[in-house]
Amino acid sequence: MPPSPTPRHDLSGGLAAAIMSVGSNVAAGVIAFAPLGPDYVAQAIMAGMVSSIVVGFVASLAGSAPGIIVGPQVTTAMALAALLSQLLATGHFDGRPELLVSLAFAAIMMSGAVQLLFGALRIGGLVSQFMPYPVVSGIQNATAILLVWGQLFALAGVERAAGEPVLGALARAQPATLGVALATALVSWYGSRFISKAAVPLVALGAGTLLHHAIAFGVPSIGLGGELPRIEGAIPMPDQFGGIASALSEATALGLLPTLIVGALAMAVLDSVISLITLFTHQSMTDQRYPSNPQLIGQGLGSSASAVFGGLSAGGALARSAINHEAGGRGRASAVAYALFVLILIVALAEPLSWVPRAAIAGLIVTIALRLIDDWSLKQLREVLKPSSGARQNWITVAQMVFVVVIGIMAGLVAAVGAGVALSTVIFVAEMSRPPIRRIRRGSLARSVRRRDPGLAGQLEPHRDRIAVVELEGTIFFGSCEALAVRAESLPDEGVEYVLFDLRRATAIDSTGYRVFGQTYARLTRRGCRVAFVHVASRSLGEEVDENLELNGVPRGAVIQSLDRGLETFEQALLTELGADALRIDAWSVADFGRAWGLADSEAADLEGYLEPRRFDSGAVVVDEGDTGRSMFLISRGTAEVTMSLRRSRRDRLATFQEGTVFGEVAFLDGKPRTARIEATSDLDTFELGREAFERLERERPAIAVKIQAMLSRTLSDRLRAADRLMLELDF
Repeated sequence: MPPSPTPRHDLSGGLAAAIMSVGSNVAAGVIAFAPLGPDYVAQAIMAGMVSSIVVGFVASLAGSAPGIIVGPQVTTAMALAALLSQLLATGHFDGRPELLVSLAFAAIMMSGAVQLLFGALRIGGLVSQFMPYPVVSGIQNATAILLVWGQLFALAGVERAAGEPVLGALARAQPATLGVALATALVSWYGSRFISKAAVPLVALGAGTLLHHAIAFGVPSIGLGGELPRIEGAIPMPDQFGGIASALSEATALGLLPTLIVGALAMAVLDSVISLITLFTHQSMTDQRYPSNPQLIGQGLGSSASAVFGGLSAGGALARSAINHEAGGRGRASAVAYALFVLILIVALAEPLSWVPRAAIAGLIVTIALRLIDDWSLKQLREVLKPSSGARQNWITVAQMVFVVVIGIMAGLVAAVGAGVALSTVIFVAEMSRPPIRRIRRGSLARSVRRRDPGLAGQLEPHRDRIAVVELEGTIFFGSCEALAVRAESLPDEGVEYVLFDLRRATAIDSTGYRVFGQTYARLTRRGCRVAFVHVASRSLGEEVDENLELNGVPRGAVIQSLDRGLETFEQALLTELGADALRIDAWSVADFGRAWGLADSEAADLEGYLEPRRFDSGAVVVDEGDTGRSMFLISRGTAEVTMSLRRSRRDRLATFQEGTVFGEVAFLDGKPRTARIEATSDLDTFELGREAFERLERERPAIAVKIQAMLSRTLSDRLRAADRLMLELDF
């Protein structure tokens, strides 16, 4: 269970996130208002800070996920800047910049309303439902890499000129600035060993700040990076509503309302996608699941309110949420504390805040980014790099994750989400289009539980592979059934003459699937194959299977309710084809058993004196579970079925015995209670050999007893091998 949030931890997390947010807030504001020129830089910076305050308050109170910190997004700020540039190009605002500013806030209010609508329509839940985890993991890892990349020049204490190569800029790195960043990172990484985790980010920033100013004081000539900007702030007031209403009426008159709506929609989509990305990654960090629609509703309300206070729209900020989490912020109170601290920073602590070096902020962000890397993806990567690794699914997963990371770095996180979901869809369709064949077993492995006399069993053994069981699983639909048909119709070329389709693991079959089953049945039948379908109605699709197969040309007689019965039917048909039934003995005599066991006719005649003929009517219980009798039975005529209570209210068939076979030998040998019930499934004639009679046989005719013991050893060995095959099949 995650630790319960405490006020101290929430305050610490909110403060750390607030300090870290200053640079991003300033950057977003400046970018958004850039088309208005340098006269609006101060208002732009204030707009970025206000969005963190207002949206932070409103979203947390409206039910956003605990621990999520919001802030203005650079991508959304660029969309607003593009909208302002488009409006400026119309020429309607010459000498009227205040109207343009009011239209900007109107677009922000509208984007918040659209976000609110997204949440009310449950679009967030729909997105989360179809967001595969490799995409979430890739976004998380791409964010970590982008965070580190975004701090490279702050770490080095250099400003990169336009068009300057990255390595050229980094070659001018200031060692002292790197030292400040490294010191901050080390305190952040190892500080929790010595102090409360909640205090680590603030202590790390304090240590970096002290070191920065100590170096500047001690060695004034040394090169050092800059500090955070000085903010001239004031308490935000809701004084934009009148201007927004007036600007909207004029925009309608000028025909600019469609342009505003399109711009607002673009900003809403960007903020929503980024917020959902943050939420999914936050869930991975916290190992908690949060509903996504309240997140969109809260941030939509917050963005609309932010416009009234003169702020930008805002969405979930992953880096700020991560540092809040690292500092112990777990509850919604941490988001409220964050908003309060941003307000305090711009009103009362603007001067002290400007002392914090950018290098210290960068060092703290780098440690957070490294902790943001998804452990699950690292485990997957280690798995596929093992020399013996052949797990196809692991390779697919890692490829998806790496693909999302690359797209995220090259084209941005929003593009990475779209590309990742698109790739996952392609992989899903490809996987679903694979034949839904779990495996194909030949008759040498898939056997019925019917026990035949040694002669018939020997006749059947060389021909068992003429039977094939095609085990199907999952969804059988139009995208996969054609490949299934092609594979099934190739079986006659492999010597298969009896095809059994096992539908017990099929979870759904569409109309095309049933149609292809009918076509496959007809084509295999024309090629001389005998085809049947196995389906247990109570386990999967009910009567639907029987009815739809019949509608598509598969007769009811070709649908069997048990795989074992289907195998028994095909084995019997194969024996009939081989003419083995002509050699079958309708009623076995003691002499027939003797010859099968290697006894001379005289020995068989002597054995008969120790056997007692027993007759059972069809349906009679010969032995039952728990019986203590020690007799074994030799079947002269008829069949008997072995069942055991394996499930509640039903008995499962374990074996069927026919003429020339023996049952009851286990209790005969070990003297323990019977473990199964044996019922006559037809009128049954047997010879019973009791334990006392056998002990008398051992004393009087030991040579016969030894041959019977040898027969029992062979019988038990054969059944043990059959049990081994069954266990292997179950473990497959």
